[in-house]
Amino acid sequence: MWKARLGAKAVAGASSVLVASAILGLPSAHAAATSHIAGYVLPASAATTASAATTLVVPTLDCAPVQADGFQAIFAGVALESAGGNTNGGAGLECNKNSAVYFAFAEINGVVQSSTLTVLPGDTIQVSASKTPSATGVVVVDGTTSQSFTGGPGAPVDTVVVGDIAGNCIGLQCSPVPKFGSTAFRNSRINGRTLADVGATRVDFVDASGRVEIRAHALHPGGTAFGGQWVRSCGFTAARC
Repeated sequence: MWKARLGAKAVAGASSVLVASAILGLPSAHAAATSHIAGYVLPASAATTASAATTLVVPTLDCAPVQADGFQAIFAGVALESAGGNTNGGAGLECNKNSAVYFAFAEINGVVQSSTLTVLPGDTIQVSASKTPSATGVVVVDGTTSQSFTGGPGAPVDTVVVGDIAGNCIGLQCSPVPKFGSTAFRNSRINGRTLADVGATRVDFVDASGRVEIRAHALHPGGTAFGGQWVRSCGFTAARC
C-alpha cells in the first residue's frame, strides 16, 4: 500500500510557484508494488545511504481540455521514498484549471522547499537527491542556474525512484496526470550506478481503473536513458483517481 503526504490544492490568487510546490505529495514506500509512477524503481531495503540523479527535458503541457474546476499534477525527477518523509527533486508540471504551471520542485525529509528557479518548457533540468547518515540534499540545475537544498538525516530510504511521479496524493488516490506528450530522461543513476546495473524495475503509471496513464519505455543501450509517454488522464475535473 502507498502512504501519502497530504497535499493541498492550489488556491486561486496565491503565488503559483509556492502553492504549486506545496500540492505535490509522493507516496512514501513500496513503489514497485504500486502504479503511481512511470519510470524505474529500486527497493532500498531501509538503506541509510542512497542517491539518485537524472537529466530531463521539461515537456509542454496541454491544459486546454481541463475544466474550470480541474487540477492535474505530476513531477518529473527523482525521489528517495521514506516513511519518515520523502526527499525529492525535479520539475513540477501542473494544470491549474486551464493554465500550465512549471516549477522546480524540491522536498527534504518531507518538507517542501521554496525554489527561486524559473522553469520553462524545453528546459534541460539536472537533478540529484542524496541521503547519508548525517545529511540529506537535493540539487536542481536549470541550464546555467542551480539551487541546492540541504537538511539533516531522515528516516531510512525504502525505495529509490527515477521518472514521472504522481502529485497531490491522499491515500491511494492522486490528482489526474496532465497531458504532456513525453518526458525524456538520460544520465539516470541510482547509488552512482546505471539503472541497468542496479537492476531497477520498470513500472507504468496505472489509475484506479487499471488503465495506463503514463507508460515508461525500456532503457536505451547504456542503461541510463528512457522515455515516459503520456497515454491518458483519468479525468479533466478536480477528481482524484
